[in-house]
Amino acid sequence: MAEDLQFAIALVLVSLHDKVGLSKEHAARIGIAMSGVWWGSVHGLQHALPARGAGEGQSAEEYRKPSGVAGIFVAGTLKTWHTR
Repeated sequence: MAEDLQFAIALVLVSLHDKVGLSKEHAARIGIAMSGVWWGSVHGLQHALPARGAGEGQSAEEYRKPSGVAGIFVAGTLKTWHTR
């Protein structure tokens, strides 16, 4: 549901770019950046919080091999990449 809200805000921003005082290209870039922040935060928080359980025979520690912020980014990217 929140991703729908993010999409709606981006759509309105691009549609009304002239009323907001932005070029269409700049409004589109802002919309894309908002999407990146949204998905980055969703996957980042998903791996920053304690795991509730491992999936498909993998332990939660397999996703947490690297540590720190880079580890969270890598873990989120790997989990997304391996999603079927």
